[in-house]
Amino acid sequence: MENRCSWLGVVFCVGICTAQLSFNLTGQPNDVVVTASSNVFVSTNVGGSGRVYRLNGSLVQQEVLQFPSGTTVLRIALSSDQSKLIVCVSNGSCIAYDAGNLNNGSVRTFQNVQALGNNNVALVSAPVSGGGNSFYVGSSNGTVILIGQYGLDGTAGNVSRTSGNLFSVTASSFTRKWDGGFVAGSYTYFLILDTTSVSEFEVRMLRVCDNSNETSIDAMYEIHLNCFYSNT
Repeated sequence: MENRCSWLGVVFCVGICTAQLSFNLTGQPNDVVVTASSNVFVSTNVGGSGRVYRLNGSLVQQEVLQFPSGTTVLRIALSSDQSKLIVCVSNGSCIAYDAGNLNNGSVRTFQNVQALGNNNVALVSAPVSGGGNSFYVGSSNGTVILIGQYGLDGTAGNVSRTSGNLFSVTASSFTRKWDGGFVAGSYTYFLILDTTSVSEFEVRMLRVCDNSNETSIDAMYEIHLNCFYSNT
């Protein structure tokens, strides 16, 4: 699961440390992920162009990946084995890069990713039984849930599943914010924040089965966590 951060100037928390950035960050940070080897990846968008920075364990910039004007970064995530960085962008594609050398070019590109129809998405990495890495992209269109699973390599390279018309168990006019997700056992979970009013939201979880033998995602379970929050 992504290590999400709160920012104040150039000081941030990455879940394992708090330190002063040793480079000039351009744009408002979107996502931050940390590898086991203490590499840190930060995505930003500025002037309609997305960037992804790779820092070392001392938060010194190692390289920056910049996308063309008009292409912004929606989400980033590491593959399950942390060898690849997956970057989903606003042109409807997700691109896998070598996590140790972003500027070495893409390892694999997925075009016309179903769930990238808007900027409100979640990106989750998941291993595949038999070997290999995959990732899920989740989003929604009104009460319709859009989820896709895409293989990266090995056995997972054969995985390409998308949902048909998965409807929320609770049909509503809520504004859903896809905040993140994680893998547990043979399931992938998405964390959703449902805004019920200007000052309140509810927390829900969506669960799908990691079954690489299926060609479509036709089963989903929605869990209402009964957690209410008000900022008033």
